Amino acid sequence: MAITKKILGDRITRFRKMKGFSQEDLARQTDISRSAIAKIETGLRTVSALELKAIAQALGFSIDDFLANETGHGLLPGSATDMLKRVSATPEKCRTVILYLLEACA
Repeated sequence: MAITKKILGDRITRFRKMKGFSQEDLARQTDISRSAIAKIETGLRTVSALELKAIAQALGFSIDDFLANETGHGLLPGSATDMLKRVSATPEKCRTVILYLLEACA
């Protein structure tokens, strides 16, 4: 099953509430506007890779937590999950370039 904008938004909302964050709190932590957070959570706006990374870090979760299916297994193939872990371990400047290139290809 593919992760839709609505499913991803619902997960972000659930994790945000688990941490006791308001949308405003999350907006401050991520430098994403509160209105953009609201649109992402309701599935009205696509979240970029950089935004998802910032949201995951602010909430203390991994990107895999947002992309896991109902059984708890990631929807990305193992090699893609491993690649994301490797990208996460690179210096910030390199991660920014890599994520920019991925977004440009999407």
